[in-house]
Amino acid sequence: MKFLDSLLPTKEVVYQTSLSPQKVIQRIESKISSEPKRKSIFDRPPLTYHGKIEGDSFEIGRRSRGNKDHPPTAYGIVEENSNNPLETVVGVTILPNHNFKTGMILFIILVCVSCLPAIWSFMSSYYDSIGFFIFLPIFFSLGFLMNYLMFLNYNKKLAKDIQQLIDGKIIK
Repeated sequence: MKFLDSLLPTKEVVYQTSLSPQKVIQRIESKISSEPKRKSIFDRPPLTYHGKIEGDSFEIGRRSRGNKDHPPTAYGIVEENSNNPLETVVGVTILPNHNFKTGMILFIILVCVSCLPAIWSFMSSYYDSIGFFIFLPIFFSLGFLMNYLMFLNYNKKLAKDIQQLIDGKIIK
């Protein structure tokens, strides 16, 4: 599974903010809610975050809007800057949802299975159907690539949300 872990679209971000570590934790805690609140049953739930805070570390993620939405989760540590005591450094690692690894395994299996007829047609000299069989691995590979790029975009959005939340700037 180390191979799959190397393929995961993770993002490591370091923020620098002028807020104190306690103020950063308070701001993150104020954004975490237990249940999204709706004005009526026809409204979509507002963009809220779930997570937990333990000491100087936190876990925060955007609530999913439906069954098909699998937002990432950010794990962070709030520390005082050793060079400048008036600044705080927040290190965050953004990981995709646990369902992403399952989907990645499914796509790899689909690509491998779809390559089998192409290999079989090469071996048995059925060259007239090879165009159809080459289309399948390309089709599933493009599906995997689109899914991967979509999760990279989710990671980038969550990184920007955290940046706005703590009034910081990205230094790494």
